[in-house]
Amino acid sequence: MRWIFTFGFLMVIPLGYNEFTHITWDQFTFYDYLLLFLIAVPGTFMAYVFNVYGIKILSASVAGTYIYLQPVFAVSFAIIFLHEELTFNKIIAAILIFTGVYLANYKRKM
Repeated sequence: MRWIFTFGFLMVIPLGYNEFTHITWDQFTFYDYLLLFLIAVPGTFMAYVFNVYGIKILSASVAGTYIYLQPVFAVSFAIIFLHEELTFNKIIAAILIFTGVYLANYKRKM
């Protein structure tokens, strides 16, 4: 997992460096930094820590199912609590996610 994130970080640097340099950090308030922290630490880092823990305790397929369903949960919560619109693209994405989860867990009868 460490190597995946290391290589991913190195690959993202050239793509996001220009946008990162345009962030006006001096205009951030304490609230902005707090929200950034909440997204980065509990929302991202801890989610991956719990996924690794889930792979150790449960099977990889159960943890994988949870990982793949996270975007569906995120969109559902955004629609319910943030009044986002349910668009055609989101419906297609959910269908693709459920299809991928089904295929990943499908056991062939021999």
